[in-house]
Amino acid sequence: MTWLSYLLPITIYRKETSRGSLIEVREMWGERKLDMNGYPQSNRGYRRLWTKVLKRANAQDLPPQATGLILGLGGGDTVKILGSDYTVTVVELEAEVVGVAREYFGIKSSPTRSIIIQDAKDFVARNHTKYDLVIVDVYDGDGIPLFVRGQKFLKDICRASKPTGKVIINYASHSFKERDFTQFEKKLKQIFPQVELIKIGGHTLYTGAVSRRG
Repeated sequence: MTWLSYLLPITIYRKETSRGSLIEVREMWGERKLDMNGYPQSNRGYRRLWTKVLKRANAQDLPPQATGLILGLGGGDTVKILGSDYTVTVVELEAEVVGVAREYFGIKSSPTRSIIIQDAKDFVARNHTKYDLVIVDVYDGDGIPLFVRGQKFLKDICRASKPTGKVIINYASHSFKERDFTQFEKKLKQIFPQVELIKIGGHTLYTGAVSRRG
């Protein structure tokens, strides 16, 4: 990290992926940030956001050696927050994002962390593993893929959760209107026995519990 980043933003990586997404890594105020198509995907603010979300969802109050599934890697903010307390599987569509996360943000595979390059919807459709925590954080810039709001995908991630498991879905976009959130919450309530809305700053997330604890 160079001291020049305290004076002006420095772009240290810029590339268009094979799928046409523009990835940029910048250094600003002594911090590395990841943007995709001009929208932030990883930075200090996002790490604070996810720390609060995971705390609100009691996601860090799970049994020892808990298992997690993270759909969408970005700069690996959620991976870092969960740390070594979880055995984590990360699914990321863009191979270039995995390379950037590895080289610029220190996110590497390990005995407790596997990174798979695959479409999230295809992975969960074929998945037979049950997880304590499923995080859905798939974006292409500011856009959320249409499949995230589909019933099949939501049923698949519900099926991927243990009976006491929890799902957290990052569901926010500058283009969304109030009805988008209302309709999505209605779909969630058709699938998950418990649904909670989490609003932090300008971000909207939902948690879905597969069954009530206790």
